Amino acid sequence: MKKSLILTLTALLLFGAFAVFRLWPEKEDSHDHGDIYLLRDGEVIKPDDEHDEEFDFWEADDLPSFWHGELGDRPALTEITLTLPSSQTITIIRNDLDDEAPLGLSRYQLVSPISFMCNDDRVRTMLINTISSIDFDDVAADVEFAEELSLELKAEGFERTLFIGEKTPNGGRYIKLKGDDTVYIDLLGDYSFLDITPLDLTYGLAFWLYKFDDVENIIVTDDGRERHVPGDTSDINMRRFFSHILNFSIAANALESADDFRRKITLEMTDGSTRELRFARQNERQLAVSVDGATPVFACNIKDWQKIIEDLDALDSGKGIREE
Repeated sequence: MKKSLILTLTALLLFGAFAVFRLWPEKEDSHDHGDIYLLRDGEVIKPDDEHDEEFDFWEADDLPSFWHGELGDRPALTEITLTLPSSQTITIIRNDLDDEAPLGLSRYQLVSPISFMCNDDRVRTMLINTISSIDFDDVAADVEFAEELSLELKAEGFERTLFIGEKTPNGGRYIKLKGDDTVYIDLLGDYSFLDITPLDLTYGLAFWLYKFDDVENIIVTDDGRERHVPGDTSDINMRRFFSHILNFSIAANALESADDFRRKITLEMTDGSTRELRFARQNERQLAVSVDGATPVFACNIKDWQKIIEDLDALDSGKGIREE
């Protein structure tokens, strides 16, 4: 009886082991890359075991590795040019900053449609990080490519232009490289930058930033009336007034209809040059701003202007400017 029980238990154990072996899923082949294609030196290859060392080449020596230019010895991105669906062109350059950098200069700077410093954090999160998600996951066949945006990227010794097309049926994007007729598919890239505006990259920044000691004179023109700071204004009141002059910050995009510039602030600099902000009302709350005669791209809140007029009224009456 005992011997029979042992044999029965042994048989059950063997059967169970066999069942587990049969039911356990086979180990996934780590070299099974599916329908993923790579591009090296203009040649499209489908990776297999022989190309296993090349499988991660996107992170090694081609798109989009240099977008992480501050890592290791990869070249830093020096220029980005977007031609958006609206036909507006946005160009950003990267400044090499050091201890002697001019006051207010940011790492990234707009050069089109206006020359203006950028909010570096916004450039990184809204533009560079999203662009760096672009990858080539597959090759499209028999697709009529319709360009929505062009993306030109430059780094030291490196230049690349991508054309971004329509969405694929599964939510990806068709993309092409300049000089290559192949249409590629990006399945997981973040294309939120297609809707980006200069305002997104500069929001909250001041229109200008100068040192107090570099300004010789301030002239405010309000609806044709030219106003000056009284000659007996104390140094502390002058500095408070100057801080408000610098406090005009970007709050919105300028409207094309705003073109009646009745307000102006002129800074006469110690080096003999002049700087100027001109203002045109675009609605009840905002003024379109022209920087040094350029076509307005941004607008400020009208309360920034009202503060300047309040300051001048206070100085004219001898009350002084209250510290905030």
